[in-house]
Amino acid sequence: MIRSSILLSRALAAAFLLGSLPAVAAADPPVATIASAAPTSRMDIPAGTGTVRVTLSAADVIHLAFLVNNRAPAASTVLDPALKSGPAVSDHPATTRALDTPQLHARYDGASHTLTVSGADHQFLLRTSDLSALAAGRIVFAHGADDPMYGVSGYDAFEKNVGAGMLRKGKLEAKAGEQGWAGAPLAWSTAGYAVLADLDGGQFTLANASIKIAAPTKQPMDIYVIVGSPKAIFGAVADLSGRTPLFPKWAMGFTNS
Repeated sequence: MIRSSILLSRALAAAFLLGSLPAVAAADPPVATIASAAPTSRMDIPAGTGTVRVTLSAADVIHLAFLVNNRAPAASTVLDPALKSGPAVSDHPATTRALDTPQLHARYDGASHTLTVSGADHQFLLRTSDLSALAAGRIVFAHGADDPMYGVSGYDAFEKNVGAGMLRKGKLEAKAGEQGWAGAPLAWSTAGYAVLADLDGGQFTLANASIKIAAPTKQPMDIYVIVGSPKAIFGAVADLSGRTPLFPKWAMGFTNS
């Protein structure tokens, strides 16, 4: 009730401010960054035996899902069961398609079958040229050479070789929960992006200029591309996976972490 009242009061205040502004003459339409790009909140891209649906889940999150007979694979335990996708609007039939928010820009080129994601400043972040591989639980993203990579794997309580610190490279198993091993199906970079796979397990291969993800089985998988600072990335991850409730005081006994 308190939250609803706050939201309502904010909405009324915004309406009052808008109503008090003087009338403004109609402005010229904005210039498109790509002439043939039409802004949407969803793109349906034919890929092999199905369709890849590219959706804006949030202003800084792009969701890639491989649909078979217009149905997406069941979500794993990685995601919050209450998670809802962003608004669905039919895509525009153009050779180049676009998704735009203040935080990110995505372009699909039908001629090269390439999906490119850039940040708010239109600087290149990630690119994939084989969306159909999602049908078999695979995807490869190209990124800037030598972008620092983090996530995926961790160290257990008895690990002796910790020279790499927090940086990650090579073939890594996405797992967590074993003697403090804090891994997850999430690869992220301080260059301004992250890739979250809706997988229970699987393998990430982090190279100097690419991220390869392989599911444990050859089944369609969902991918979430997040754009922003580390703080924004982990805020989006919390929204996608579900925020942890605070323990009651009576449960705050000895915790070995």
